[in-house]
Amino acid sequence: MTQLFGIPLDSLTTILLVITLVIISGVGLLAITHAIFFKIGIRNIPRRRTQMLLIVFALMLSTTLLSSVLATGDVITAAVQTVAVSNLGNVDETIQSSGSPGFFDEWVYYQLRNRVRSDPNIAAIGAALIEQGVLVADVSSRQVRSKVTALAIIPGTEKGFGVIQDESSNVQYHIADLQTNQVYLNHTMAVLINAHAGDNIYLYSKRWPGKRYLMHVRAIVADGGLVGEQPYILSQVKTFRDIEHRFDDITQIFVSIHGTDTFGFDVSEAVKQTLSRGIPPFLHVNEVKEQGVQFAQLADDIFSRIFSLFALFALAIGLLLIFLIFVLLAAERRAEMGMARAIGVLRRQLVLMYLFEGTVYDLISSFIGLFIGLGIGWVLFLFLGPILARFNFPLKLVIQPRSLIIAYCLGVIFTFCSVGVSAKKITNNAFFPWPFVTRDRCRTTTHGCCELDTSSIGKKSMEKVYSKNIRCSCRAYHLCILGAAF
Repeated sequence: MTQLFGIPLDSLTTILLVITLVIISGVGLLAITHAIFFKIGIRNIPRRRTQMLLIVFALMLSTTLLSSVLATGDVITAAVQTVAVSNLGNVDETIQSSGSPGFFDEWVYYQLRNRVRSDPNIAAIGAALIEQGVLVADVSSRQVRSKVTALAIIPGTEKGFGVIQDESSNVQYHIADLQTNQVYLNHTMAVLINAHAGDNIYLYSKRWPGKRYLMHVRAIVADGGLVGEQPYILSQVKTFRDIEHRFDDITQIFVSIHGTDTFGFDVSEAVKQTLSRGIPPFLHVNEVKEQGVQFAQLADDIFSRIFSLFALFALAIGLLLIFLIFVLLAAERRAEMGMARAIGVLRRQLVLMYLFEGTVYDLISSFIGLFIGLGIGWVLFLFLGPILARFNFPLKLVIQPRSLIIAYCLGVIFTFCSVGVSAKKITNNAFFPWPFVTRDRCRTTTHGCCELDTSSIGKKSMEKVYSKNIRCSCRAYHLCILGAAF
């Protein structure tokens, strides 16, 4: 993934990391300056272990979903890039006609090869006659595969695009070794029709209706080189020229350039201009690797939108759970808060107590949720990998470090904000038995103690206090029902 919520991941990582460090530093500074309230706030964590485990489990849910979403996004993005680019093998640019099949004379290839021979950017140049949409039937296995590409190569032009070697013995082969009606099958093609060296196959095509041609499989070669990971048949150019009744025609010139990265899509514009100057006007240059990258970026954008939706869903679930948990905690500790207020604790100090407790839960649960989310992503990879590999969509376990940072920081930030809002809300709704006790409503007893003068409070004030208590209790009861339903 390259974006989340429409923001580049590199920029988002820096922003979230700074915000997380500010939050941790701020809470740490408050804990130092309010050490007593920090100790009071976290004292319930080790005392009630079952409650602590339930709270940590609920708070880590959003981080778990976030980390699993980002991990899955990294795996799928890497798979899309591999399928879109690596399937092209070592071919970076192609030259072909606009028509179909687009035959042109092979002298164009030889003239262009002599022209760019000294170009330092071009690693290799080859030519072939390509047949699209061939149907292949294996006589031995009785398996059939349609939409196969047959690559009939001019002997010797395959050099520079990677070796053609046997998939099991690593013996190197050459196109010139093939006789007429002999072919190589790449590994992907062999798996699809369960073919082996020595099998006979029949070729069918719309270009020769009512006819079929028998070919002998000389060897099964490894994927890569000219054919990448798509199903291909390799043969001499003469084999398909005889089928098409052509003398010296080809349909495509392929080029490999220097300076490509791991995926091979760093295509030089200078190479395209050089090739364009050396070919006739009816031919054009295709930057196939760049087109593959554009397709991968489009797919990445689609997946980013989907995963952003899942991330928002995860954060919304976390918000509801966090708010519900801390409201229930406040309802449980109502008497404790009342006594704290009675001895002079300010409301903002109560907020700090809950904030300290929530922050500790936040840091612990986000850390645990991060690794649980990665475990979920790993399980999905193990489950979906073999299934998608059968459809030529291989998955590779790739997890970017920035995804881990984003998942943890988002979990910490969002949980902290939810805890802060919840702490403020529950302390505002807290019920304290004697909120109207002031110095002028106390009278001094014979022992020098302050005794509450209830007659100065009045009947309406007492009714107001108990009415507020009933409303708060009902609100907590309704939230309990809502939480159970959720």
